[in-house]
Amino acid sequence: MPVTWKNGYTVHEAAAEIGIGRTKLLELVADGKIEARKAGKVTIIIGESLAAFFGSLPRAQITLPAYQKEKQAREAKPAEPAKRELTLASLGLP
Repeated sequence: MPVTWKNGYTVHEAAAEIGIGRTKLLELVADGKIEARKAGKVTIIIGESLAAFFGSLPRAQITLPAYQKEKQAREAKPAEPAKRELTLASLGLP
């Protein structure tokens, strides 16, 4: 489903829209990576610029920590029954 972007966002809305904090968003504006305009005291983030920045982000390369890989491996294999050595003593016989 295509994403629709508004023409302009407040700093709070824009940060929430792309899942970052306000401080990080303002850093991106200061660095020129996202375009903004001022209307009096209000900073308006340009929706088209926000969409372009979001679209330019690289695809995430996520790897699982070792413990999660081990857990998945254990869950994928059926557990082997515990091997017990049968002796007369273990059966309660003299």
